[in-house]
Amino acid sequence: MNKTGILTRIAVGFAAALTLGAVVGCSSMYDAAGNWAVLDSDVPEYASEYDVFYLYPSTQKACKGMYLNWHYADVSSKIRRQVRLPLERQFGPRVRVFSPFVPQLGFEQCHAILKDAEAKEWKVDWYDTDLQAAIKCTAEALSYYLSIKSTSHPFILMGDGQGALILYEAMKRCSAVKPANGFVAAYFFGIPGITPERIADDFGGRGIKAATEDSDVGVIAVSNLRLPGDRLENTFATRGGAVINPLNWRTDATPAAPKEHVGAVFYDPNEANFQRQVKVYPEFCGAVADPENGLVELTDMSPKGRKFIHSRQFGSELWGVFGMCVSRNANLRVRMYDLRSTGISAPEK
Repeated sequence: MNKTGILTRIAVGFAAALTLGAVVGCSSMYDAAGNWAVLDSDVPEYASEYDVFYLYPSTQKACKGMYLNWHYADVSSKIRRQVRLPLERQFGPRVRVFSPFVPQLGFEQCHAILKDAEAKEWKVDWYDTDLQAAIKCTAEALSYYLSIKSTSHPFILMGDGQGALILYEAMKRCSAVKPANGFVAAYFFGIPGITPERIADDFGGRGIKAATEDSDVGVIAVSNLRLPGDRLENTFATRGGAVINPLNWRTDATPAAPKEHVGAVFYDPNEANFQRQVKVYPEFCGAVADPENGLVELTDMSPKGRKFIHSRQFGSELWGVFGMCVSRNANLRVRMYDLRSTGISAPEK
């Protein structure tokens, strides 16, 4: 589809969802709190250690119309719960969360685009697909977020599935995402076709590179999962793809045992008890990186873990598999960022 066709669909498919900012005369539609799933801008920076800018995966099997309309029925309230509750448990009260509503595609619509891109060995310009609308809006939300925070306040990015792909592309279009402005790390799960060389081409001029250890900063950490029993062709396997194991933060094939797993974080919307909708499971599984194919293979999974993954009863099983591992690592990277920003050399390991 050409860009004219895409823009026509944008105007028709989700114009109603984007009008709020224009109606009230805002310079950005993200001035309006209603266009955010989570907006912690009311929490002062001094009360937070760092920020998380998160873009969730597809939340609907298929959208009514071309794009997600967060003003439709109870769509926004469901997404808000699915984002807010797990992230609060994962990162705690000393971290601010920012998660915009963007015009994502439904799972089935996105899957069709991915199948076409896979046939082209991921050598596609995602901006020339129906993801363009979401990429543009995410770049706008990211720019808005950076405009309301101080330059020195550190932040991390995190994306899952379609959200990871959209956020990566939005980063490319938001030049203010760089270590000098507080960027510490980006964690991406379920993103196709990303190699260390591609990261260097896209972001090397800003001092951003692929993560290679547990404490480097200004990095992009990619962890595409391979669940037990999954055929290689059913994964985001990429020859020489960027990969890092969230249990031991190694890029080679050094295995990590379940005892190194500090906790999976899952959100269960079907749980009637509000206090029990978010569940944390330490020692959920082991993991080993497959650097040849750019994957993280789950190992030593308990029967309970297999049940959770394969039943798909939880709404965020990809990044949630390593939820507490990511938050612990983010804390470390932010400390290292703060240390280096003072001009003091990091201590030897």
